[in-house]
Amino acid sequence: MNVSMKQLRAFVAVAEHQSFTRAAAALHSTQSALSLTVKELEEEIGFRLLDRTTRQVVLSESGREFHRLALKLLEEFRNVVQNASDIAMLKRGVVRVGATEATACSLIVPAIAAYREARPGIEVQLVITLASSMFHALRNGEVDYIIGPESLQDAEQGSAVRSEPLFRSPVRAWCAPGHALARKPRIEWEQMLRTDLIIPAMDFSTRMVPAIRQHLGAGVVERSLADAGITRRWVTNITAALSMARAGLGITFAAEYVRPLAEAFGLEGRPLLRPQLDRVVALHARTGRSLSPAAAGFADFFRDHLRRVSREAASGMILLPEEERKARPAAAFGHRPRRTRAGQVG
Repeated sequence: MNVSMKQLRAFVAVAEHQSFTRAAAALHSTQSALSLTVKELEEEIGFRLLDRTTRQVVLSESGREFHRLALKLLEEFRNVVQNASDIAMLKRGVVRVGATEATACSLIVPAIAAYREARPGIEVQLVITLASSMFHALRNGEVDYIIGPESLQDAEQGSAVRSEPLFRSPVRAWCAPGHALARKPRIEWEQMLRTDLIIPAMDFSTRMVPAIRQHLGAGVVERSLADAGITRRWVTNITAALSMARAGLGITFAAEYVRPLAEAFGLEGRPLLRPQLDRVVALHARTGRSLSPAAAGFADFFRDHLRRVSREAASGMILLPEEERKARPAAAFGHRPRRTRAGQVG
């Protein structure tokens, strides 16, 4: 059976006006065209809907029941169209954003709060994932996209995931105020490796250590890592690392943008130099999959939110230029020359 919305609207109009002439005028159609449309509907469903007399047109017994159903269908169709319009106009919708704990607490939650003021009909669901499993959630469709470390891309992703680097943030040392290194205005990696260390980065060995080794020399790094008198604690999330640092179990490191979270634990941050390492944060989405209007809208809002926040002196974020955002960097960690106040590279 092939019944169209056009046929239902024609039938309902005739039933309400009890006249083909008046119904045709209401629908901006002609009487003959409207009569043909209703006739085609009757032929399609297999029974007469209207009883026609010389004075009026009235519903048949079967037509009364069908009229009730037609009204319900048209109302549901109007709701579908309205909902689609609301979705397109960002009046309603659901966004599922995956994020590591660090980016969620420090960046995404404030953005969600601001977005709710602008788009109260859009529900933003935040899915916290471990860095090691964030791409699994993306590939399985559990989230629309992920905002997290760019450095965790690997061969397993292949071309299934497209990444847009958003900003870079210098890695800082974070420690309790009473820690021995807290007295220093800046800390070097060689000093970090010679003290009890809390390691929250899963790419510490694969990406950070090679960069440190390149700067300090392999011998210095290997001797420090082999020192049995130094305790190293590996953790899977930044909250555990910051909590341990607050408890005096060692010093930890994380990107500058986690400052709000670190300070909530009562920790102090210090520049971590020789070498200066950066963490790059990116937006990761599935290749070949279009985003819903709500998901695309929040992504645009988040980019604007980053631009606003990056203007603050303590944000610890350096927005990447357009050319770097389009081309995915080969690695998120590396030696970045330090610029002096005079603008010299040192």
